[in-house]
Amino acid sequence: MGNARNIAFWLILFLLILALFNLFSGSGNTLQSRSVPYSEFVAAVDSGSISEATIDGRRGIWTVDGVVR
Repeated sequence: MGNARNIAFWLILFLLILALFNLFSGSGNTLQSRSVPYSEFVAAVDSGSISEATIDGRRGIWTVDGVVR
């Protein structure tokens, strides 16, 4: 019984370290945001480059989340 607990402990510890490494690794697969001038945003919408956008204007900060084709 003690041996199974020891193996389970090391397995959980390994998985926790692996999860933390993946969280803080800063891989290039994460979504990135950037500031875009309004005119460039409108031009991208008009050209069909942006298929969907959600505008959030709480606290005077305008945030647009969207899908770029």
